[in-house]
Amino acid sequence: MRNFIWLLMPSLLSVIAIAAEPPQQNPEDHPAWAFLVPDATPPAGTEASGPIKVPGSTKTIISHR
Repeated sequence: MRNFIWLLMPSLLSVIAIAAEPPQQNPEDHPAWAFLVPDATPPAGTEASGPIKVPGSTKTIISHR
């Protein structure tokens, strides 16, 4: 009886896994905040000319571009 239970348990678990519902793929089911779409035309960035210094800090960052 013990061996039968050990054989029965994996088969029952596999049947449950196969019968499980697949995840939904409809985009209207997803919340808009969770899947952000980047803008087609992002805003232009500003390039820093010279060293960058954070207010209140003594450190300076130099960009090597």
